[in-house]
Amino acid sequence: MQFIPNDRKGRERCKRLTQKGGHAYAMAIMKAVLFSCGLLGLFVLSVVPDGLAIQVDSPLGSPEVMQQGNEASKLSVSTKEFILGTKGQQYLIHWQKRIIPIPRKWLIALKDEQDEEGEGVSAFSYDRDITSFPIGNGELGLHLSSFDAMAPGSGSAQAAAGRDVFLVFNPKTSAFRPGLINLGRTKGRLRYLGCFSAVASHFIIEDINGDGLTDIGTVEERMMCKEYTNDQGVDVVAGPFYRQDLIKWHLFHKGQWRYDEQYDGRLLEQVTELPLIGIAFSPVDFVGEVYWQSYDPRVWRSRSPQGVLYVPAYRKELIRQHEQKR
Repeated sequence: MQFIPNDRKGRERCKRLTQKGGHAYAMAIMKAVLFSCGLLGLFVLSVVPDGLAIQVDSPLGSPEVMQQGNEASKLSVSTKEFILGTKGQQYLIHWQKRIIPIPRKWLIALKDEQDEEGEGVSAFSYDRDITSFPIGNGELGLHLSSFDAMAPGSGSAQAAAGRDVFLVFNPKTSAFRPGLINLGRTKGRLRYLGCFSAVASHFIIEDINGDGLTDIGTVEERMMCKEYTNDQGVDVVAGPFYRQDLIKWHLFHKGQWRYDEQYDGRLLEQVTELPLIGIAFSPVDFVGEVYWQSYDPRVWRSRSPQGVLYVPAYRKELIRQHEQKR
């Protein structure tokens, strides 16, 4: 799906990229890493040479700063009702005056955890804040999110990774169940040969099929790089370039959200956005600001066939703030 692969062999390669001093080794194996990380079929025209010095500090500070919710939401979205906690390795959800344990495997699959061992970042660093929204049948949907980034100076890869998980909650029985937990890594970044790759998913909730139940739309966007060997036999990287995919919908059916391809690309004029959790901007925004000093996709070098159809509310605010500073 992205630059930090889900297969074990690919992860072993990427582990060395996220360890301090791993850049030299990465130069020898990066071609295999790029192919295993899902960068096939994406092209750019210009080259960023190895060793290019790039300032990566953001004017908005750490990406771990909390981002506020969407005030224009049509559906009632809350960030106050539920809190995620832990006791040892057990995950707990605090609701009203109750503390309810949930299976750890819903948030951290054993195989995924084993594959991640030794990496410089953890895609399982879940934030305590939980976003909730009504499904339409008396139950609530819960959005949980994780994010972790390498500390400045800890390695040239400057990697980051995170996941998003959705649960279903029945207030009458105080029972949770998995709603959409197989999305894998939904956000992250990785720098190699002076080029940043990044991926981020944005989530929208609407009743897209008109059955009275809330569905989840996902818009994935990426900053992609392509490695090739030039006429002098030197490995170089072209990019990054921006790509936004068409929205994909997971329909609520039989108690869970399930992907339905027949609704691909259907984006309503008025949508309810789920806010970012634990971060002020996505890894894609981070890379856009690094290279083009802008959060506006119209400024970024783009290879989106359909153009930029969706701009989340928080990004519009970032663009507004940036333009005011000029």
